[in-house]
Amino acid sequence: MSNEQYAENAAMAESKAVVAHIWDIYMRGVISNEEVERIYIGQPQFFKWVHKKIKDTLSGKVLNCLVDRFSDQSKRLGGAGSTGEKNRLDLVNTRRSYICAEIEDVKVKSDLYEDFKRVVKISSIKEAYLRWKTQQINEESSNYEEREAKLNKLNDDLYKNKKTDKKEQDEELEAIRKEMEEGGVGVAYDIAVKNADDVADTLGFTKPADGAAFISPECTKTLLRMRGKFTSKVKEAFEYLEDEDSKFNPLRSADAYKVITEALIGT
Repeated sequence: MSNEQYAENAAMAESKAVVAHIWDIYMRGVISNEEVERIYIGQPQFFKWVHKKIKDTLSGKVLNCLVDRFSDQSKRLGGAGSTGEKNRLDLVNTRRSYICAEIEDVKVKSDLYEDFKRVVKISSIKEAYLRWKTQQINEESSNYEEREAKLNKLNDDLYKNKKTDKKEQDEELEAIRKEMEEGGVGVAYDIAVKNADDVADTLGFTKPADGAAFISPECTKTLLRMRGKFTSKVKEAFEYLEDEDSKFNPLRSADAYKVITEALIGT
């Protein structure tokens, strides 16, 4: 190999090394962003993707096409940089001390709550029963094939041949309860029921509001003034809202309702 070829190969190798190093830094950045997003915001694959039915001009078929997968993700990324529970104290024309109210979310029982509770209860009890019976089988039988055959039959009896009728399900759970009590593990049954109730009470309720924030009228006025949005119409709307006279109640007065909705919504 000539000196020129050697120098050329050395230069090429150095260039490739630089490119590889830059690529490594870039990929590490991508991985880092992904992991931070998963930790603080959530799994990206669980965000909402927007699909739209579009007619294909060639085949004439209506296709369900993905048109946006970043809006929901971007919304949550913005929240990652918010102050969260740490209230801001640097607002212009406001006192450094102010009252902040925390309002608990309204939780509504799901229409499927009872069905969900039943499914969770059956699953929890069967899991406790399965653990107990598995321990029994392992202690009683030293033969591997015999033990596996019993365990497979136990699984089939519990899960493969599932009962769909509610009466049959209740009879099955009652039989399991009696057997576990007679076997001295009735406490495990009670714990399984309690765990199922806790899960149902936690997940069986829905929050009608995705998120809400409330600030005082005075603070709202200050923010509107800062943005140059405190117009005469907005001022009139606030006067209606703050007036204790029932005749100006926006739910009773059509004129007040019209002024308030037109002046404040979207302001």
